[in-house]
Amino acid sequence: MDINVVLVNNHCNIKVSNLEEGWFIRGYYLYKDGVFLKKVVKDYLENEYSFLLEDSGLYFVKVYYKKGEEMKNKNSKVYAFFKEETKRKYQSFLQKNRLKENGKLKLFQPAKPFERFAVILSKHNIKIANVRKKLPWNFTYKKQEKQDYCALIITSRRMEKTDSIFFSGYGIIDNKIIVGNKEANNIESKELNKKEKNQEGIGNFTFLVERESQILIGKDYFGFGRIFYYSTDEHTIIANDYHLLLLVMSGLKIKMELDEEVAIANLAYFKGLLYEQHLSKKMEVKGVYQLPLESYICIEKGKFSLKDTSLRSNLKKDFLIDDYEKLLQEAADEIKQNIATIYQSNRFKNLLVDVTGGVDSRIVFSAVTSMQDEKKKFQIHTFDDKRTKDITVSIPLCNLFSYPYDSVPIKKELKRRKDEEKIARSLNMGIYYYHDYYRSRIYAKNTARLLGGGGEAVARPYYTRYLLKDSIGKIAVEEKFVEELFGRKPDYALLPYQDGIDKCIKTFAEELKTTIGENPLEEFENSYVLLRSAPHFSHERVITAGFLEWNPIYAKKLYFLKIKTYSLFKNSKLAFDLIKYFNPILVGLPYEKEVNNTEYRTIKEQLISKNAKIKPEEIEWNTDDSKWQKANREKEKVTKYKNCKAIKEDREFYMKEIRKAFCFCMKHGSAPLEKALGLPIFHWLENNNVNIADLITFYHKIYSLADQIRLIEESRK
Repeated sequence: MDINVVLVNNHCNIKVSNLEEGWFIRGYYLYKDGVFLKKVVKDYLENEYSFLLEDSGLYFVKVYYKKGEEMKNKNSKVYAFFKEETKRKYQSFLQKNRLKENGKLKLFQPAKPFERFAVILSKHNIKIANVRKKLPWNFTYKKQEKQDYCALIITSRRMEKTDSIFFSGYGIIDNKIIVGNKEANNIESKELNKKEKNQEGIGNFTFLVERESQILIGKDYFGFGRIFYYSTDEHTIIANDYHLLLLVMSGLKIKMELDEEVAIANLAYFKGLLYEQHLSKKMEVKGVYQLPLESYICIEKGKFSLKDTSLRSNLKKDFLIDDYEKLLQEAADEIKQNIATIYQSNRFKNLLVDVTGGVDSRIVFSAVTSMQDEKKKFQIHTFDDKRTKDITVSIPLCNLFSYPYDSVPIKKELKRRKDEEKIARSLNMGIYYYHDYYRSRIYAKNTARLLGGGGEAVARPYYTRYLLKDSIGKIAVEEKFVEELFGRKPDYALLPYQDGIDKCIKTFAEELKTTIGENPLEEFENSYVLLRSAPHFSHERVITAGFLEWNPIYAKKLYFLKIKTYSLFKNSKLAFDLIKYFNPILVGLPYEKEVNNTEYRTIKEQLISKNAKIKPEEIEWNTDDSKWQKANREKEKVTKYKNCKAIKEDREFYMKEIRKAFCFCMKHGSAPLEKALGLPIFHWLENNNVNIADLITFYHKIYSLADQIRLIEESRK
């Protein structure tokens, strides 16, 4: 069935075509700005109908159709209707708002073990002075003039050797834990890129390896570290930070242009999990891309190319269901080895194990309980998250074991609000919008925190969780898949279909085509790893060399199993099997979310046969939290705070800032950008009543665009 809507003057004219035989129209429901407005319902309706529109807004129609006792419904596309009064108010708004000069953004330089680097290749002489003006004073510059090109390596710390490594972050490389650039210089450069042995490191890092006639640039296997690149016949620029890359482009006098389609795509929806992230490896500045998950960069004799890591070949390997339990054991062993490498390192005296009420946390906790703790390093870190009931599950879980609760002395440092906001804007520019500015940087000695996060990337279906048994899973064409997917949430739309959602569909469909997978559903699931999981769990703002966050669940064999089995099982069997393999007692105990409890009960008979000596219902559910409370009091006594005054979520502040940034984008972007975004977003700002979390996410989006437009302007001066 097709629904064609045409807005003529102040009428919404609807025409339904291609209705299958035997079906008839039962009702037309009109929605304005995502909220039901009015309807017409009869036993039988003609295939054409018209609603009178009285107010400005975004409109869509839900058509109900019936055959016998069966009823279905379908949404139309979203259309915009704006009265002349709204247009006049919008023009007045543009005259009143200004984004002041103090909105300019400094490059965020994270604490050790993270560093920043960029590489420039040019057919022309590179004027270091021009680039230097754009960057912080502490960067160093290493220039090479070859016969056919000029190269410049820019680093936030000096590179010492001819055959040298520049390393940012931390990870397990060749079975050794490496933290920071200094330690990386003690390993052989070839160890960072052992593709042929499937030994690319895991962790949270990027690297640059300089050899006699070759430069290699890459990141950890699961893409926590990020690399961005721009490559033309004249210039190639690579950096491990998007903001840094744009500053370098500006210093080289490269006239940047806004990719209007990508910018519009990012603002087509104001809420929804998928729309809290950047939708593409293609960035909002034309010609700039994020390095794919399965690639690294090779520069040889001045020539730029992308090479495959072992991830691509790993995922192409055949899978036989008869090998499932063997591969599950290998995945479990890899997770335990990830933990053991950290445990055995003399660097860490304390290992804080996150325990919540979730499935991912349970995987890591069950792995820990299956290991010996001879050095008494493990401590439980659990907290009372007011948004969930995690504590009601985590305390009884912990009471089953004798691990002590977290009592590690720490120092928490939080900068002023305006400084924190600019740090987050720089760090997350163009990639991620659902984040909290006010996360304290934590300093602690010899401590690592084992996070449970990441199972949705490597252990269980996530984006496709509710689509696996849906007809959408059979769609073989990316554009049709995305149009169907986005069409299910017209109430989340911020822009109309024309010059808005259509750009979003095109951008994300192109992204899926360049993502690993056998079909659109699988590509959609796998896009999560690079575009959402990596920025969500990277935590560069928080991590310091003395206090590392580690995600042991990121195991190569587990990722292989997830991709090969999620559409086969169509549920979270793999995740529950892992828990059961590590510790059968823990798999059947309650989870915080009822959806996980329901799924477990539904598939428990399908899980591997490893059984616990005691049944879950026979376990005493001890809710006594006195040990946890005591540990909290003791920890508070040895915790130091610096500028950690609580910052309230201020709706008025965010609305004021959004208006300024939006006005700036409309005035300084481009005519097509203003035409597509102007009236719909202005109307939304005047009428929205969204929750504070969605408002803050939109604030991040609009400031990300404003910051990039400002950098584009500066490149043209």
